[in-house]
Amino acid sequence: MMGDARPPRIAARLIERLAPPSDRAELLGDLHERFLDRLDAFGHRGARIWYWRQTVALAPRLLASGAGMALARGLTTHDVRFAWRSVWRSPITSLVAVVTLAVGIGAPSTMFAFAGAVLRPLPTHDGEVVVDVSLSPGTPSSYMSVRPCSASTPST
Repeated sequence: MMGDARPPRIAARLIERLAPPSDRAELLGDLHERFLDRLDAFGHRGARIWYWRQTVALAPRLLASGAGMALARGLTTHDVRFAWRSVWRSPITSLVAVVTLAVGIGAPSTMFAFAGAVLRPLPTHDGEVVVDVSLSPGTPSSYMSVRPCSASTPST
């Protein structure tokens, strides 16, 4: 055998964490035996590549099993507990972070909703019926000019 006779540590640890406890030793033992066979046949690099391919192929199956989901639930529970501890340790910092996120998400949403309401076309069936009513410059206030609105006529 050439080089180090151990499989890649990260890949082995990943399988160790994902495999159900009842199958863990058998699965790791079989992979290690086949790794040693590949080490003799294809060298260190070829054996390591094979081990990683096996890990990548096994990971989704192990995650779909109960053990992988339990691991994910455990990490999530740990993360939530850590978040609550952080909030209680520094409530002002947490409040500033939450308010910043709320304003950062809410302000653009409100702006786009308002712009969408203002910029949409008028809800009329006949656009040529809409007129512009305004005072003409230099005329008494009792005289008003009424003219049809169009896209080419600037509003006053």
